[in-house]
Amino acid sequence: MSGRSKRQKNAPTIITPKIQLRLAKAVEGGLTFPRALRFVFDLLRRYFPILKMPGAGVVVARHADVMTVLSHDAEFKPVYLPKIVETTGAFAVGLHVADPLYKRQIELMHSAVRREDPERIRRFIRATVEELIHCSSTEGEIDAVAGLSRLANARFVGNYFGVPGPDEATLDRWMHDIFRHIFANIANFRCIRDQAIASSKDMLGYVSELIQDRKQEVRAGTAEDNFLNRLLAQQAAGAEITDDEILGIVTGTFVGTVGISKAFGQGFDELLSREFEMYKAAEAARSGDIALVSKYVFEALRFNPQNPVMLRLSETGFTLGGKRIDAGSTIWAGTMSAMFDRAAVEAPNIFRTDRPDREYAHFGHGPHECFGKQMASIIIPEIAAALLRTRNLRRAEGSRGKLVYDGAFPQHLILKFDPN
Repeated sequence: MSGRSKRQKNAPTIITPKIQLRLAKAVEGGLTFPRALRFVFDLLRRYFPILKMPGAGVVVARHADVMTVLSHDAEFKPVYLPKIVETTGAFAVGLHVADPLYKRQIELMHSAVRREDPERIRRFIRATVEELIHCSSTEGEIDAVAGLSRLANARFVGNYFGVPGPDEATLDRWMHDIFRHIFANIANFRCIRDQAIASSKDMLGYVSELIQDRKQEVRAGTAEDNFLNRLLAQQAAGAEITDDEILGIVTGTFVGTVGISKAFGQGFDELLSREFEMYKAAEAARSGDIALVSKYVFEALRFNPQNPVMLRLSETGFTLGGKRIDAGSTIWAGTMSAMFDRAAVEAPNIFRTDRPDREYAHFGHGPHECFGKQMASIIIPEIAAALLRTRNLRRAEGSRGKLVYDGAFPQHLILKFDPN
């Protein structure tokens, strides 16, 4: 047998899991080139505002049409439910608004939120990020993603939601594995699903045991005040809430906080690339004007949003922008495109901090607007402000100072500052 024949005979017939994972993350990474995306969306809005792609769905580019898709829950259903069910259980993010389970879950979620929570979250995040930056002050270097926003988010989940995880790194991995499968595994790679299912099994087992332990604390009156314990207190007081409901609501909600650290990484990286805006944002941070810092960060995020597209399913068919959308079509609603549509956004290519909220779509729109929007609106500016208050904040030299992605998710952003 010739050497060539032997190579053919012994050639692998399947793609290894390692290669599958690299391929999956490469597909995700296609959404991490904001300038290219803006260019494509500009062309689509002008020439193909509703682009039908045989076998792949329909891309919707204009602001009015994107908002219609996100607002009409009855006609355009979120596509995420099957993946949510297999990881955290049926959850409001993937349910029709008319579904009784949606209404019940939203009511329970809001029942576990207090009026004083925003200020509590602000104080906790501010203290946490200042501590993390202080611990890095002797080196004058910090990883603004892995060593700050992702770590702060894990601690926030422990403090506010009452789920600290076996350790912060494990909790962060669980959340990212599950979030990635639900929202970023567009091509449905099996390796991504398998990771999510494995992390889900471990996470649900951990939280289930935590629920039983916390029940005893609630009965003894020694439970701390947090999202999980508030639901358990309602249950102990006689409310008809099952353990499985509490498990699904708590895990489904805190897994979504991955989007907060993702938004921070992409928004702050964009701000760092704008010298004048960076200077003005630092001035605002040092003067204590957190509202103005927020405007700078979220305007920066508009140029590289954490969700450039949102997926929906046209269940019954719909006429949109004069075109008939067939039943069963996947809709790619271009939220990034909507934020650059001149028909709805004034001077979209100019960085402005005086934009009304209606010009943003960072957290979706309509009945499925992100439940954590208010939390994100506090956490992201507080992390940014703490960094901006450091002296001479700048990127590390060379490639170390560039935002590094793990697929579609920010992983590292090394920054330098002058120690006090």
